[in-house]
Amino acid sequence: MQRLPITLLAVMSLVGCGGMPADTTQNPGGGSPSADDQAKIDATLGRLGKVCKDKLMTKYPGVPMSDLNVTVAATLKESLDSGDMGLKDLQQYGASYNWEVPPKKASGNCDVDAKGKITQFTGK
Repeated sequence: MQRLPITLLAVMSLVGCGGMPADTTQNPGGGSPSADDQAKIDATLGRLGKVCKDKLMTKYPGVPMSDLNVTVAATLKESLDSGDMGLKDLQQYGASYNWEVPPKKASGNCDVDAKGKITQFTGK
């Protein structure tokens, strides 16, 4: 049997047991994002979510900001949490949000592209 260098053996054993670390910015679905990527994901979601909240402010003038609720859409959150989507995807495609204005009994959704432009805003 031919002897392999130790580094090659280590890589082969990691690959065999699924222990290779994932780079979710380049390989969505590969696992949890790094702390740095998670901070960038959170910042991107916050920035794009503010676009939806600003739209709500113009649609419902006089309603206090604290009554304008904007949350990441459940399917997007699941995709981010599972690693199916990562920072690179958010930076390319943008994000989806659910919104609610309880005093007006209104709710809907808002899609924002990566540049901060609302591409869809629906509600009732």
